[in-house]
Amino acid sequence: MSADLNPMNPSGVSVRLENVWKRYHTAAGEVLALRGIDWQVGPGEPVALMGPSGCGKTTLLNLVAGMDRPSEGAILIDDGDIARFSERQLEQYRLRKVGVIFQFFNLIPTLTAAGNLEIARGNIDRAIELYRKAVDLDPVNPQARAFLAFNLAATKRFAEARAEFPRVVELNPAAPWAHAGLGLSYLLENKFEEAATAAQADAGDWARLLIVSCARWGQKRVKESEAALDELIKNDAETAAYQIAEVHAYRGDKDKAFEWLERARRQRDPGLAGLRKDPLLTNLQDDPRWNALLHTMGLAGDQLKTSGL
Repeated sequence: MSADLNPMNPSGVSVRLENVWKRYHTAAGEVLALRGIDWQVGPGEPVALMGPSGCGKTTLLNLVAGMDRPSEGAILIDDGDIARFSERQLEQYRLRKVGVIFQFFNLIPTLTAAGNLEIARGNIDRAIELYRKAVDLDPVNPQARAFLAFNLAATKRFAEARAEFPRVVELNPAAPWAHAGLGLSYLLENKFEEAATAAQADAGDWARLLIVSCARWGQKRVKESEAALDELIKNDAETAAYQIAEVHAYRGDKDKAFEWLERARRQRDPGLAGLRKDPLLTNLQDDPRWNALLHTMGLAGDQLKTSGL
């Protein structure tokens, strides 16, 4: 039979393993994870794999799911041997016929970390793609969805962002930035009252004050903007230097913005990783100090290319 997939029959999968071996080569020598497995599962047949740790359950499932290849043997799905599929065929197989729920969602932190790295490189579209994959793998993970929502807002995909932020709130009402993130999407559209109103409910005072100060500034309600900024500085100067810099940058006070960014650098604020694409810092990017800061952080374009990031 042909190894091509039949997209018109996505549910009629039958599984047959014939003499499947899986070997791993380590510094300590060869490890045999599977030895000559013969196994068959009929269409719609429920199966549970049971056995002690290390007996090969996960290895077997990874092979059937097309996430790994056997050292020997055949894995027949609808009589097509996926062990001999090309990478493109395996991608289509995983897309159309396989659903995997990871026991500990081990890919989620990896995908979000990879997304954060792409943000540092300035590749925000690639980052959003990775965050989407993390959300697809674990739709109830509030952190992955928060990363996705924030960066949708930062790239002015406001409708998508406003659809995601309520899910973050639903999944974790106490998550900082969930309500303020929605406020950010309004702020970037110059919908200042909506921004301030959305941010009021945020669990993180620093996030609420950031958006409120910027929104009131946009409304030319300077005293209220100053009051929110003063409160942010008073309460959170040791932990929110980056957010204080964002407010100053949004308000056009470049000197204070760079002063607080330097303070954030000394504090090793994690927000600095995203400063190249931060929509609240765009006022700074034509200032000579901007490139100097990027070089200090190791985030200038030539440094990223040299480092291989």
